[in-house]
Amino acid sequence: MEYRICFPQIPNMGDLLNKDMLEPLFHIKIQRVERHDSNISAIGSSLLPALRSRALYSINLKKRIKQGVIKTFNIDPLYIWGTGFMNYKTQEDNIIQLRNTKFLSLRGNLSKCRVERVIGKKLNIPTGDGGLLVDRWIGKIPPKKYRIGIIPHYKEKESPIVSEMRNKYSDSVIIDLGKKPIDVVKEIASCETILSSSLHGLIVADSFHIPNKHILLYPYGERMLGDGFKFADYYSSYGLKDNPLDVNTTNWPTIQSIIEDYCIEPSVVEKKKDEIFSVFPR
Repeated sequence: MEYRICFPQIPNMGDLLNKDMLEPLFHIKIQRVERHDSNISAIGSSLLPALRSRALYSINLKKRIKQGVIKTFNIDPLYIWGTGFMNYKTQEDNIIQLRNTKFLSLRGNLSKCRVERVIGKKLNIPTGDGGLLVDRWIGKIPPKKYRIGIIPHYKEKESPIVSEMRNKYSDSVIIDLGKKPIDVVKEIASCETILSSSLHGLIVADSFHIPNKHILLYPYGERMLGDGFKFADYYSSYGLKDNPLDVNTTNWPTIQSIIEDYCIEPSVVEKKKDEIFSVFPR
């Protein structure tokens, strides 16, 4: 099987896991391609463009022409594994059919429910982000080095609050998501607790069962893309609500409160890892 994935070619750990992690973890070769050439939609918030690439629409002449083209040509399956929608707005509502699309897993229950509305049936598939598998990729887990790791989204790393937080917390480190993904993952693993405005900063922490908290450095959409749906979607896979802490307006948490507030059970995370690993397309 060929593995062709569309993901941004930018220095951001979460996006680059599509190649850096998946290749050694599953002993495969990943080709980075444009959306219309991809056959897997994996780590990230790429579900809407993936569905659009295989959609038959109910309106619009241009889309009807596209519908005719899709019907005419036999296309390879598109595998959906561990991804989800970016925004709350349901732009997929006018899709009436998906051509040769195989749903293997989705990031969260919110995305799963939206897909079920599109396809008109229930899906019996696991939920969880593929980034949870990072611990199986890096091998030996590094020893703890920092009391707390601070992870700004790569578009938010210039926020002055980041350096202020670094100065407030002793034995802390600012983790730059632009470094090599395996180095970022190991640095997160070396922390006892995590504060992150990046979704995959939180997901990697969950992989290692590190107590963590979602923080807001800027309002949704001001720097990073999206309106917060991807966070809510991820936490919905655990039956939890996203409850971000706006560090601009709220007192910063103590390390002890981060530990006490963390409620994702290790056994649940490990079960999700097994499930999403087992359904990866082969």
